Amino acid sequence: MIEIPLVFASAYLLSLSLLSRARLGPRSAAVAGGISAHMALLAGHYAAEVPKSLAEVKPVFLVPMFAYATLVTSAAFIASIKAAVDKRSATADALVAGLAVFNVPLGLSVANGAASLTPYADPALLSIGAAALGLVEAFALSAVASASRRITPLWPTPPAAFFAGCYLYGVLPPMLTDIYPKLVAATAYAAAAPLILYSMFKNNIAASAALGGLTSFRFWAAVFAGVMAFAAAEIPLLLYNPQMHALLG
Repeated sequence: MIEIPLVFASAYLLSLSLLSRARLGPRSAAVAGGISAHMALLAGHYAAEVPKSLAEVKPVFLVPMFAYATLVTSAAFIASIKAAVDKRSATADALVAGLAVFNVPLGLSVANGAASLTPYADPALLSIGAAALGLVEAFALSAVASASRRITPLWPTPPAAFFAGCYLYGVLPPMLTDIYPKLVAATAYAAAAPLILYSMFKNNIAASAALGGLTSFRFWAAVFAGVMAFAAAEIPLLLYNPQMHALLG
């Protein structure tokens, strides 16, 4: 299983190195905004899904677990956005922090899929998906850093977080049979969503202004390209086994 986080880290670091030498303008920043928008929507969906699944009275009374899950995920969301706002975080800093927090449950889900599921397709799809996600995240961070003219010192944290998520598989119960690893993942996603949103809003305001405003087709076409880029990166993971849909939300 170690090859999957290694592939992710290699793709991320190599892409970041190559992209740091490229000229990434407002259009690239808007694409990064689309990537961020997709990730923020996914994180919010994943964070809400676990508490909602516990809103059950019969046949099992799960209301205390529902209340606990709602409290924990809400606290993570509020604490995360308060930290970003209070520190007036730079756009790139907020994004890289959001990517790192997002990658912990992502790595956990991928590791669960690799270890627990029988492949319905080529197992190499997991490595292809990990490489594609590393590339997409590196592009988003590079474009935002270029637009904001700030190189964040936190750039190594996303692959490190993916490694950490993969190795959480060894200390937590399987996600497909236990609620607690899902709650850990939901809490991390709840913390990641506002950081990515905060960065996305700041980035997209600047990108839209440079591309002709919010009514500019160029801006929205670039945002759509970013949304589709992250979707395309996820597809190899989902093709590995139908139950990957449950693990990835």
